[in-house]
Amino acid sequence: MSIGTITLGAGTDMERTINITDMLRCEYKDNRIATVAKDEAGNFLLSLENPSSAVRQPATNMYLTRGSFIALLSTIHLFLDKKNINMEEELKSFILDEDNVHYEYQFSEEEEEKGDKE
Repeated sequence: MSIGTITLGAGTDMERTINITDMLRCEYKDNRIATVAKDEAGNFLLSLENPSSAVRQPATNMYLTRGSFIALLSTIHLFLDKKNINMEEELKSFILDEDNVHYEYQFSEEEEEKGDKE
């Protein structure tokens, strides 16, 4: 079941619309928003939106097969492990307040949820 659609490659010869089945979006204290979405084929769309005040690119996206998503995720995990970087400690410097991650999600078999994870 689709919860929405996203157009990839808009304005190009490769333009196509995909049906999104699952999505989770997190907001961080510097107003950046990170989103992970999954389509009907099991591929993943990763999106990072920077605030307008940022000197960085306003948004970036990656559309990955499940295998590429797992490869990227496991490589990031391995990098953090080899550099002795504690993900929980790093996260504390980016979350909106000391105890909560602000997020919303919608999965194809559940109604939309919003909340804070403690």
